[in-house]
Amino acid sequence: MGVKIFSTFWAITFLAFLFGCSSDSSPTQIIENNNITVEDDSSSDSMNSELTQSSSSFAKGSSNTESSSQSADLTSSEASAGPGASSDSQPFENLSSADNSYSSSEAAPQSSTQPESSQAVITSAPSVTPAASGKVNFPFPQNASYGNGIQLSDKTNAASQLKTAFSYYLSNKYKENENYAAIEKDENSNTFVSEGIGYGMLMMVYFSDNETSYQSQFDKLWAFYKAGENANGLMNWVFGNLQPYNNNANAATDAEMDVAAALIMAAYQFGDNKYLDDAKTLLKNVRLYEFEESGLHKPGDAWNDKKNPSYIAPAYYRLFAAVDTDNATFWNTKAMNANYALLETNSAEYSTGLFDNWSDASGKGLDSYYGYDAARTPWRLAQDFYWFGEKKAETMLSKLGAWVSSKPASSMSGTIHRSGDPIWGDHNSTFVATLMTSLVTESSRQTKLDEYWNESVALGNEAYFEQSMKILCGLLVSGNMPNLMALSN
Repeated sequence: MGVKIFSTFWAITFLAFLFGCSSDSSPTQIIENNNITVEDDSSSDSMNSELTQSSSSFAKGSSNTESSSQSADLTSSEASAGPGASSDSQPFENLSSADNSYSSSEAAPQSSTQPESSQAVITSAPSVTPAASGKVNFPFPQNASYGNGIQLSDKTNAASQLKTAFSYYLSNKYKENENYAAIEKDENSNTFVSEGIGYGMLMMVYFSDNETSYQSQFDKLWAFYKAGENANGLMNWVFGNLQPYNNNANAATDAEMDVAAALIMAAYQFGDNKYLDDAKTLLKNVRLYEFEESGLHKPGDAWNDKKNPSYIAPAYYRLFAAVDTDNATFWNTKAMNANYALLETNSAEYSTGLFDNWSDASGKGLDSYYGYDAARTPWRLAQDFYWFGEKKAETMLSKLGAWVSSKPASSMSGTIHRSGDPIWGDHNSTFVATLMTSLVTESSRQTKLDEYWNESVALGNEAYFEQSMKILCGLLVSGNMPNLMALSN
């Protein structure tokens, strides 16, 4: 009965769109399961409150990158350990058990009910539309509605807050050396990691508008990546300066996920097929060296002792299949199924739904805590839910979101034992912003979603990783991280 009612509702809605019965405000783009429709969203009210942003960093000890607990001094032992020896894992070695928007008004909260079929497949990449001179194809703020889940109530204010956060990031984290650029891991550390390249490239795509295109910065970040590649054609995960070369530090898979996705999005934002060609070349190396034949991810190209749930990026796998068409079955089926199975096992271990930093190949947690690695997992699942309506992502996010919604944003701190008990008291956007993304599946959690975003904004300018999480998660829940491949279809 529920399915029939749902189907009837959407059939009526579709006919309404066809005959133009929506009211008079400008339309909002809706990307639903890789299809695009247009919706009038004038019926909801915008929140007009202004949030106070602190100009200072968060309290001492709250940063994974600028506090003593997460020291990023590059030593020979760290370089030899490789990317798997994250700064987050060391203290717990003995723990056991883990303006150009589509619409000027805001969309009303959407129902969390999704179609029975959730495996949306992109069969091939749509053609790239060249951008007009000095312009981009999808200027910030996009303010898109994804057609799945809920988003921030006040997208207009959120876009302004995000722009402020990005301006700080660009001024303080983005560093250039002639034709190269990278994101500095710690202030004045001269340390640059591959994941930062991926974060930076995504930001340059999504924050570009018709007044300022960040294509030049994007290209310099990509140039750094390529110059720092190892023999496998993958960037070495860490450098001690802005002079990239093959330092044999080996690669980390999480970086490749975001870099490859950023290249695909750049093709549609900047209107240049060269980025799709680059993505296809990179994905060949990723598949060969950072994934098992079964489709399960490896944490890097030089080791495979354990798995990292936050390295799993199912929404990206669908994009990869559309670009790397010769291996579409690998991405759409093998990688998707193997890695979702791991996440489902990991999610099921604790009633909170908190993911582990590291797991074995089956998904059984190895650390029993949600820390600076695991924090990215909800964001990646929210991408697949928002963009493609994935039911598995929805289920895991809903479970985690039930626990998060019971906690005040002002007291959300990490690292967190997966039972829900705090381990450290780091109150920053690594925990506030990432856990916020678990709240997007239920309309009843709209107020809590807004609360968590407001708290992340109130934390002000933060350290590299925290600021990265604030911006990337904020882009997603505000409708400013749409699937540009779908918009270009």
